[in-house]
Amino acid sequence: MVRLLCALLGALSVFGWASASLAQDVIPPSVTSITPASTGPSLATTETFTVTFSESVTGVSVGDFTLTTSGGVSATVDSVTGFGATYTVSVGGISGVGTLRLDLKASGTGIQDEASNPIVGGYTSGGVLTVVAPAPVAVPTMTEWAMILLGLMLAGVAAVTIQRRRIAV
Repeated sequence: MVRLLCALLGALSVFGWASASLAQDVIPPSVTSITPASTGPSLATTETFTVTFSESVTGVSVGDFTLTTSGGVSATVDSVTGFGATYTVSVGGISGVGTLRLDLKASGTGIQDEASNPIVGGYTSGGVLTVVAPAPVAVPTMTEWAMILLGLMLAGVAAVTIQRRRIAV
């Protein structure tokens, strides 16, 4: 409780006491969710995650996040955009097969609310993105090549050159 003495300017004989209650924001912000944009298995090399905070925050940057992976997945946090309580984090260079989760670091982030309360703790309970490999490319067998050549000859193709190469698998 704050007690204020108020005086009306220009009228020195008019004054009075007033009381007021001021609420100070001491509650630190927190992450309420981190959700990948893709809901199913992903083949993409770039994905985005939506990070939602409990209140409007500032100071959110690429260095505030880490990636938790399983299997042979590798990736990097590329960029952060947004304002207020919602930010979008872009993760790029995704390769391999497995899972990928975006986490907020537990300390040293610089994230704070409008009352300068720093975020407390990290967030490691976000949605997991499943990264899958593209389907293998079909390579014709020798029998299939023979059928292709027969088709070309019947179609009247004048000359065909065939080279056989071994493909490392």
